[in-house]
Amino acid sequence: VLETGKMDTGGKNGKREKEEAGPLVAVRHRAPIARSVIYMSRNKMRIKTLSLHEIGFGDQTIDISEVSQLAEKSQTRCIAEALHYLKDNLIDGKMTVNEMLKTLQKDIDEKGLNVLQSNVGSFSRARSMEIAAALNRLRSLETIKSI
Repeated sequence: VLETGKMDTGGKNGKREKEEAGPLVAVRHRAPIARSVIYMSRNKMRIKTLSLHEIGFGDQTIDISEVSQLAEKSQTRCIAEALHYLKDNLIDGKMTVNEMLKTLQKDIDEKGLNVLQSNVGSFSRARSMEIAAALNRLRSLETIKSI
């Protein structure tokens, strides 16, 4: 807090930079393209929970260290398997990320975490927001705008 009693937001010389008021921007709906979500590495499926904040997905490492709500590696394992489920069952270039996540959560609600068809150990349910964060951090991800 500055001497004036105002919050320091990190602007120049400790002063807040002036922000322009404007209309809110509508959320852009986008649909992932299946061919861009690659979990194969050297002709083998590679989906591995490397740590609480890292997922090995194909030849990529997804860094989810900024997803601050994660508390257990079992949540990260759930996110990794959810990405696998999305790729194999829902990503088709037509469904938006939001629609896919709603469908995934519905499937888990109805069938339990076993819908993720994994035998990699225990899971703790991850929230849609955390799964979306991991998907967004997948470097190979390509999307198309959806109407």
